[in-house]
Amino acid sequence: MNFSNLNVYALLPAKENSKRLKNKNLRKIKNKSLLQITIESAKKSKFIDEIFISTDSKKISKIGQKLNCKIIKRPKNLSTDNVLANDVIDHSIKHLIKIKKKKLFLIVLLQVTTPLRTTKDINKSFELLKTNRSRGLLSVKKISSNYLKSIMISNKKIKPINKEDYLTANEQFLPSLYKPNGAIYIFTSKDFRVKKSIPFKKMTPFVMSEKKSIDINVLDDLKIARKLYDQI
Repeated sequence: MNFSNLNVYALLPAKENSKRLKNKNLRKIKNKSLLQITIESAKKSKFIDEIFISTDSKKISKIGQKLNCKIIKRPKNLSTDNVLANDVIDHSIKHLIKIKKKKLFLIVLLQVTTPLRTTKDINKSFELLKTNRSRGLLSVKKISSNYLKSIMISNKKIKPINKEDYLTANEQFLPSLYKPNGAIYIFTSKDFRVKKSIPFKKMTPFVMSEKKSIDINVLDDLKIARKLYDQI
């Protein structure tokens, strides 16, 4: 895909309350909040035109504005623990269409809770997107192929999720597996609006290391990220 003529907007979802780790978006690593770390990584990217923060928090809004980010005020019904990410993105895209007076642009979604993702990673993602002429990109990390051996139990009987041959195969003979790491999502506003969901089927994978893929949800995650921060 040729996105050279499209505006690129970074979208950072950052609500006030978090269930498992209180105020996690404002927790600090090396005297910088997770929010600030992500903002600075986005600001240094040569591909991003503007940064928008979707939040219901006055404190997060003030921090974002001081760092020259635009704020998308998130309503209460999109700030609960059970809200879907797609609903937050949909609300943000509608806001951007309204204020920018255009329906087609590129979104790069950056979760604040993956702070070991760097500007270099963001730039590499866009370069890969351009090289592959893809319509979108998803950052992923490699996981154990043994997951292919997973089963379900239905009516007290075993039901393999995948091929039965996988259950007895050695791991080295199993296909490689990857999962989204939450660090980088790139997609067009048009592709998202078709089904009001992230268009995963059209995305190019961008493989990141286990170290850079850490996603902070509990205190132990934060402790690990603090130890690894100087290594990225």
